[in-house]
Amino acid sequence: MTERSREERAAFRAEVVARRAAKAAQEAVETADDGGNNPPDDSAAAIMVRFSTALWGRRWYTEAAECMGVSVRTVHRWMKGHGEPDARSMAYLVKEARLRLRQLHAVLHGDVAPSAQRAFLVDGPAMRGGM
Repeated sequence: MTERSREERAAFRAEVVARRAAKAAQEAVETADDGGNNPPDDSAAAIMVRFSTALWGRRWYTEAAECMGVSVRTVHRWMKGHGEPDARSMAYLVKEARLRLRQLHAVLHGDVAPSAQRAFLVDGPAMRGGM
């Protein structure tokens, strides 16, 4: 068995990250019934759910609330149909999604040095600043 180079290992890890992101996005599209708490498909809350699930997986409430600058309780209210995310909150969520997409693209297409790929894949991105 031959040993892979650092670049090959980084590329493999990037592919794993991309597959996980694709799976999360697919799960978000096929959001399962959660006891009647799913908002209508065309609402801002439904869009928030799809973005958030793709970004953070099943336990997205806290991360989404932090990203949008609201409380977790507010996110729960939106999920129950009591109001919807405002344009500012959705803009923060879209900004986060675009940032993640750029990061994944850079890693997958080799636009990032191997050491930076390792930092991204192992340590995760630090994205809370500057929002």
